[in-house]
Amino acid sequence: ALEVLKTGAARDGENLMPALLDATRAHATEGEIVEALQQVFGTYTESPVF
Repeated sequence: ALEVLKTGAARDGENLMPALLDATRAHATEGEIVEALQQVFGTYTESPVF
């Protein structure tokens, strides 16, 4: 289920909700889901602006 999520996340404009629901139904933890998405999108780091 996490591989399907990563594949969908890599496609531009893909609806991730069905893949997210499948991952939760497969008992994937929130951390596992976030890690799979981080592998595709990277980790967000806010740029401080003053």
